[in-house]
Amino acid sequence: MESKTILATTKRLILRRYKKEDLQDLFEYLSDKKVVEFEPYKPMSLDEAKENLKCLMKGNFQTHLGPAVGERESAVEATLGQATP
Repeated sequence: MESKTILATTKRLILRRYKKEDLQDLFEYLSDKKVVEFEPYKPMSLDEAKENLKCLMKGNFQTHLGPAVGERESAVEATLGQATP
């Protein structure tokens, strides 16, 4: 199986695999109480987010895709829709 980093692109979206540089964005996302309110886990510490990222980077590309970043400033803003378009 080919290991491509970028899996799909459109004018406004890039769908790609996770990479280690995503740690800060992933931490901001997974440590936010509002984001994880209905998840089966509590907000994560930086160390927990780091371990989570390691697992995501090893995962099946069909179920563990990285942040979908378009015209947003960060993956968190793209996910939460907090940046201005």
